[in-house]
This record gives sequence, C-alpha cells and structure tokens, in this order.
Amino acid sequence: MANEVTTKAASGLGAIAAGLQRAKKQMPSFGGKAFLKFAKDGEWSVGRGGDDLTNERIVVNVESLKSGYVCWTNHEKKKNEKLGEEMMLASQGSVDPSNLKDLGWDWKAQQSFDGRFIDGDKKEVTYTASSVGGLEAFDGLIDAVMARLGEGEETFIFPVVELQTDWYEHNMYGKTYKPVLDVVAWVNEDGDPEGSAKKAAKKKEAEAEEPEAEDEPEAEDEPEAEEPPVKRRRR
Repeated sequence: MANEVTTKAASGLGAIAAGLQRAKKQMPSFGGKAFLKFAKDGEWSVGRGGDDLTNERIVVNVESLKSGYVCWTNHEKKKNEKLGEEMMLASQGSVDPSNLKDLGWDWKAQQSFDGRFIDGDKKEVTYTASSVGGLEAFDGLIDAVMARLGEGEETFIFPVVELQTDWYEHNMYGKTYKPVLDVVAWVNEDGDPEGSAKKAAKKKEAEAEEPEAEDEPEAEDEPEAEEPPVKRRRR
C-alpha cells in the first residue's frame, strides 16, 4: 500500500512539473539580457528612452544565433500583440513552418542573437528582427561568419559589429530606415582581438628566440709602469 501511494505521489509531481514547465514557456521574459532595438527613426537603443547607440560596437555570440518565426496581430488602430513565437538555435537546425499553428494571423520569419557591448559596462543584450531590413542585416552577418569559417578560421569567429543605419525610399512610406550590422573586427571566445593576439604571439616568440646577454669579463688591473733606472755618471 505504501509503495502504491509513493508511486502515485511521484506520478503526480511529474505531471505538476510538466505543467509548470509549459506555463513557464507561455510567460513573458523577465530580467536577463536587455533588448537592443532599432527604431523607425533610425536610432539604436536599449530599453525605453535609451540613449542613441548608433556607431557603438558589440561582440556577437555566434553560438546564440537563432532563426524561426513570430506571429503578431496587424491591427491598424489599436496596439498589436505577439501571439506566438517558435525559435531554434542555428546549430540545432531550423523550425519547420508547416508545423506552425494557425493563429489567425501570418507568421513572419525572425532571427536573433545575443551580444555584448565592448565599451562602458559591457552590457549584454539580445537583438531580434523580423522586418525586411532587419533580416537583410542578419543575412549579411551570417554570410560574413560563414565566409570566415570557410577560410578555415576556428578561433577568431566572433564578429565585432558596429551599429549603423541606412535608408531607402519606400513607394508608400517615403524615407525608410534600416539597420546595418557592419563587421569591423573578429575576436576569440575570450574577447581577445585577432590583431592583438597575433602581435602578442610574435612578441612572445621573439623573446624566446632572443639570446641572453653574456656578462662582460671584468677588466684586469693594468700593471703599473716601472720607472726607468737612473744612470749614474762616472767620476
């Protein structure tokens, strides 16, 4: 009887744990990394009312790259809400669009990555994009990483991107801004720049090859000059 009760209790706890896990997935995200945003006015910022971060640089964690789909309502005169999101790490595969639930609104392609500012407090952020301009920026970033890997590089594969802005003339909306992720450098997983690491390695190698200076022999004391003998005159 005791074993039966224990088994039922364990089974019930498992169901509760599974239910809590499902509930957690449906909850909004609290804390953690701040969200990096690109506004319609062409400015980059973090959080509400944040300073313009255009021209700032961040290191992109390529291992955090995700792709998938997001579903938003598309009301014209009231606030829209996110109805669903399915994302997967690029290293693990891709989301099958045929498995997406019908939520009454269109699913749009979406990509994201985690990064860290290289200056100041080195704040960690997450950038997510589903707009045409945003996906175009991601496409260029992924191409750069793939080209790097194609060259055989295995260490300095984390891009440092400068947050830039471009624009184009839209037929309906006029001047439309789009984000640009300009790759300006590469670092390793510890954040060491490629150039400085190579210089440090060369300096270390040069120091190892440089022979140690030999001690100069001490100068021997020179013998004092003898005075010439005095000649005596014969008387």
